[in-house]
Amino acid sequence: SIGSVRFGMHKLPLLPTLLQCFGLKSDFDLSKLHHHHRDNNQNANQAKSIVRKDNLFRHLTEHYHPFQQVFDEFVRTVCAPYMASKLQDANISCDEIYYQAFPCIRMILPGEFSIGPHADVAY
Repeated sequence: SIGSVRFGMHKLPLLPTLLQCFGLKSDFDLSKLHHHHRDNNQNANQAKSIVRKDNLFRHLTEHYHPFQQVFDEFVRTVCAPYMASKLQDANISCDEIYYQAFPCIRMILPGEFSIGPHADVAY
């Protein structure tokens, strides 16, 4: 078992930085996104607090650099050393790692289709 990894969120603020890159306030609760979401079939004149997934991802693609930096630091200073230590414990040598440069970020709102938890290696 690989187990879990604990790290200081104050040193590597993944969530606040992602929220910033989405154009949201650092205290926005993504688990409540569906309370702020409007689909194309609803009235465009609704409250100004409406947040759409497509707008969040558009904003992210235009402002991804801060998150990219924090994510890279997370992988290099937390994930890679942890995985290397686990491999070393199993007497497996690890000289280099490969990782997805920018993580795949998915947002599934209630009622939307999802294939559920999976690993892309399964395909």
